[in-house]
Amino acid sequence: MICNFWWGSTTDQRKMHWLKWSKVCTQKRNGRLGFRDLRAFNEALLAKQGWRLITKPTSLVAQVLKAKYFPNESFLNAKHKQVMSYTWRSIMQASWVIKRGSYWSIGDGDDINIWEDNWMQQKGATYKGRPKPNNLNLTKVKELMDSNYNEWNIDIINQVFLPYEAQMILNIHIIDKTQPDMLTRDCTQDGQYSVKSGYHAIMEWGNLPNASPSNNSQHIWNVLWKLQVPPKHSHLLWRVLHNALPVKNNLFKRGVRCDPLCPRCSNSMETIHHVFLDCEWAKQTWFASALTLNLGQNQLTDFYDWINYMINNTNKECIEKITAIIYGIWYARNVLVFQGKNLPPQEISSTALNQLQEYQTHGREQHIQDPQVRRNGCSNDISWSPPPRGTLKVNVDAHLSSDGHWSTGLVLRRSDGSTVGVATRTHNGSADVVTGEAMGLMDAI
Repeated sequence: MICNFWWGSTTDQRKMHWLKWSKVCTQKRNGRLGFRDLRAFNEALLAKQGWRLITKPTSLVAQVLKAKYFPNESFLNAKHKQVMSYTWRSIMQASWVIKRGSYWSIGDGDDINIWEDNWMQQKGATYKGRPKPNNLNLTKVKELMDSNYNEWNIDIINQVFLPYEAQMILNIHIIDKTQPDMLTRDCTQDGQYSVKSGYHAIMEWGNLPNASPSNNSQHIWNVLWKLQVPPKHSHLLWRVLHNALPVKNNLFKRGVRCDPLCPRCSNSMETIHHVFLDCEWAKQTWFASALTLNLGQNQLTDFYDWINYMINNTNKECIEKITAIIYGIWYARNVLVFQGKNLPPQEISSTALNQLQEYQTHGREQHIQDPQVRRNGCSNDISWSPPPRGTLKVNVDAHLSSDGHWSTGLVLRRSDGSTVGVATRTHNGSADVVTGEAMGLMDAI
């Protein structure tokens, strides 16, 4: 459902999904959108219940489940049974999250199984020693300790374990044998399991087979998500960098019957690089902007490489203007394809930078006002004035969509602020803002 919403699918029409859902759910610092993977999140929640069974064994639910499903062993060593409740089966299914990302801090050693629990590797990757030899009766970690001191029994450890394992054990400091063993979560400050840490661990483990992003790639995404630009600008640039735009060459590769040539110059295939950098119209747009970029001498043949170069050799303000112009070029391309209007490059560049300046000015004002709004406990309707008692008031706004159509929204409210009804309408495009607002007023009437 979330995926369909993001790519614009409706009940009547299914839109093309340009990236796999698993990639979209990856963290934003790795070049994705960080959408929540509900399956992994649910597993992290179940692992939290398992953690509570371990850390709160005296709770009623822990005592009931232990008496029924693992009376003679710990939760982490519990075995599957033929007859299990759905609740217990689900918690058991998520126990691997705790096992993989946790280790035992040594106390009295009475709760730690030498051969089955993770205790030798105190931090970092999970480590388990070799299987238990048949001729040994040692089971618990306390049997490896000196009975009189807070120290290891070096003779037994050297006899039982391989040299590198013995050294790992001897490096573990025994603090107090009078305290019980404690399960510790790795990669958390307090050593306690949290749903957040479990979810991120599941997502990272699931992406281990894939190539990890380079430091240079992460730098690009860190810069992109921190730009002070409209979200639609940064999201468009994200799609451009992932080659996830419906340019004609991409549509043609996916089996859509269309002319793959550029609709503006008809000289080259309409690729992302051609639309934004290589087309003569695009070059004129960049040169006509305040940046006065001359792309005639550009030697880079890939848009990703060009953005990477600009990020590493210009400042944040320049990148914000580049992002705005990219959005303007894509808007003009859609107007040409769907409405047959060829907008001049000078108009696109100037409009894009004006919109960026307006957004940044409004954003700063809102940032200043937000603390005062929160202190006063006001809602978002701080600028709305109610009508006289017994009358209704309609508020109208119009927005020019990226496809060149005007979308109007209407809200009808009473004097107490309660909503009577809302509506939206769509009209054919017009470059005049006043005309768009007038369309909204006509809809209200």
